[in-house]
Amino acid sequence: MDFIYLKRGFSRTMILLPGWAFDAGIFPVERLKYDIVMPDGPLSCDCSVELSRFMQKTGLYRTDLMGWSLGSISAIHFAKRHQELVERLILISARDHYPEEAISDLAGRILRNRQQAMKRFYLTAFYSQMEDYRKFKKKHFERLMDTWPVPALIEGLRFILQCPILPYNFEKAEILNIHGRNDIVAPFDSMPKVTSSIKTKTFIMEGVGHLPFLKSDFYEIIRDF
Repeated sequence: MDFIYLKRGFSRTMILLPGWAFDAGIFPVERLKYDIVMPDGPLSCDCSVELSRFMQKTGLYRTDLMGWSLGSISAIHFAKRHQELVERLILISARDHYPEEAISDLAGRILRNRQQAMKRFYLTAFYSQMEDYRKFKKKHFERLMDTWPVPALIEGLRFILQCPILPYNFEKAEILNIHGRNDIVAPFDSMPKVTSSIKTKTFIMEGVGHLPFLKSDFYEIIRDF
């Protein structure tokens, strides 16, 4: 895995880690007043080793790290190992653990019919965000269908299942949790107990499902934190 570094002339850098069956193209980076680092392809596992090497190579230090869904698991893994490199840890739609039965069922559907399983998952993820879903279908759907082979999807599900987010306190990074009230992939009451001795805040966005970063209010929360 490698990373893309979008240098846009801002004073701060944010690393973006996307969720399962998506890629970093789903993030509207034009709304973020940061230089951006993101994976150059699908994320299906812990990327801590590759990311730390990339940061060392590019001289990045004390960045903001934003992980969404599966990306939140990978973000926490990285922040645990490299607290000195993370200024703020932003967790979007994070879930402490996923039920084994649900993950096994999804894996079985992928093995039987990958396209049908992905379509069904996308509809679930966009629950209560139908206008966002229509835009997603026009802009991202075909690319993602071509991006994700079955082995990578299964690897991602295995990672999600085997890596629950256990209660953890970060001493150096500020923590921001953002969750949609209507999220049925990662219900808001399943948020992991991740705190900071410096600063921790949680925001529940009303009328939003699993992709709160597609709403303008999300960027006001980021700006004001």
